[in-house]
Amino acid sequence: MASNTSKRWRARWLAVHLYLGLSVGMVMSVVGLTGSVMAFWQTFDTWLNPRLLNAMPLTFSQTGPTAADWVAAAERALPENAKLKAIYFPCWQRDRLVLTARYQLADASEYELYVNPNTGGVSGSRLLLDPSAVWRAPAMELIVQIHQSLLLGSFGEHLVAVSALLAMVSIATGVWLWWPKPGKWRWALTLKAHAGPQRRIYDFHKLNGVYAGLFIAVMLISGVAMYEPEGLWIKAAAGALSTLHRPPDNLHSVASPGAKPISVTNAVAVADELAPGGQFNWLHAPLQPDGVIEIVKVRSTNGTGNQVKLMLDQYTGKELWRFDYNAASAGDTFLTWLYPLHAGYGLGLPGRIFVSLIGLTCPTLLATGMIRWFHKRRAAIRKSLRT
Repeated sequence: MASNTSKRWRARWLAVHLYLGLSVGMVMSVVGLTGSVMAFWQTFDTWLNPRLLNAMPLTFSQTGPTAADWVAAAERALPENAKLKAIYFPCWQRDRLVLTARYQLADASEYELYVNPNTGGVSGSRLLLDPSAVWRAPAMELIVQIHQSLLLGSFGEHLVAVSALLAMVSIATGVWLWWPKPGKWRWALTLKAHAGPQRRIYDFHKLNGVYAGLFIAVMLISGVAMYEPEGLWIKAAAGALSTLHRPPDNLHSVASPGAKPISVTNAVAVADELAPGGQFNWLHAPLQPDGVIEIVKVRSTNGTGNQVKLMLDQYTGKELWRFDYNAASAGDTFLTWLYPLHAGYGLGLPGRIFVSLIGLTCPTLLATGMIRWFHKRRAAIRKSLRT
């Protein structure tokens, strides 16, 4: 009786594993392939666009412009009525050697402008996003958008996030189906010698899932955490570990009559005074009249958590909130490391190579799973014909 119950449950979990694999597996294969490329996307982008994105380093005797000088050059080069969204500095966490200023025009199209940090000169700009024709984006940006949303906008983001959650279920059912009986571990963890083609496909699928499954799960969890509302449970779990340091909900800039926002150049200078030393990582400019300027500085190259985040009033430059990651709680540290692990750069070059290889296992699992399903379906058809 127990044996029959066990067989019924196994058949049910096998069906769940099969149908999840054949459905969300398609989405995760695309996400995995693009993620494999994205581990080095800025490097590839520089190879494809050397005139815009390459910057020769200064010689030992040369003194280069400051970060404020770079930002000032970018501000001067912005088109009239352009809305600056973000600035990404040449930093050890980023493969790109130039300062990148992302801005939006009135038609909602977005562009990037590039500044050579060694000379302070603008090397050019390019279209990054055209809402009416998403395919006009640069090749690497297209890959990023496919990875994040399959080029389907907000619907695509939800589709990717939900597919990732379901993929976790697929991994769990796969591990349950694979779990060996006592004394069978060596058989379960190795390829069967002198096996036929069908058995080799099965073993290849099984072992890819076993050895890569945990790391795929880490990629899925760290990826889902970037989406809302699908990733809120991950942040809630981190909050359950310890108190999270988050800016107050009512944090905002206050404009007096006739007040104008300070320049981003001034904001960078203020941040340098408030948190001297280290490298600027990124700056997010406010898009709303009561929004705040967000700036992150990395103080050394020996750890993702060794940084400070500042939020400034956009009209006065006054510090509204600060968080020093050296004082991070366990939950803060967990959330801080999710993206560096997801992208691979948190573990340096070996981490990026590893993430790139993990991305390739997703289409491998789909292909071997589909072949295995085809083999079993063909065998079932032959059996029915014989009877």
